[in-house]
Amino acid sequence: VLQRLLVRHTCHKVEEIPHVLLADQALSRRTEKVLIVCTAGCFDQMSFIGRILEVSDLGVLVLPVIADADFRVPSKDAFQSMRTADLPPGAGGQRRTAAEVSCVIASLFKEIAVSFN
Repeated sequence: VLQRLLVRHTCHKVEEIPHVLLADQALSRRTEKVLIVCTAGCFDQMSFIGRILEVSDLGVLVLPVIADADFRVPSKDAFQSMRTADLPPGAGGQRRTAAEVSCVIASLFKEIAVSFN
């Protein structure tokens, strides 16, 4: 639904027409803008966190969209027990720390997130 709503605002440039990225699809290095659809429990999924870290490494514009009334921004404490070994390495190939992951995710919500529910 969100994709269809955005098409009319972006259809004048084919490269800006939004599409949903599936779990097994690679993120293009030419990506400039990303909408992150946040639902309850999304930050419990390592694949979701890995995508956010990938987007962060690219330095692209990110807009979180809250798609679930039960969604809550995770606290720093929630990441302390995270198994960072399951995460993709950083841009320089180094392992990420739970503090680094927490900082990246917190930075997504420093600006106002759009509620879409």
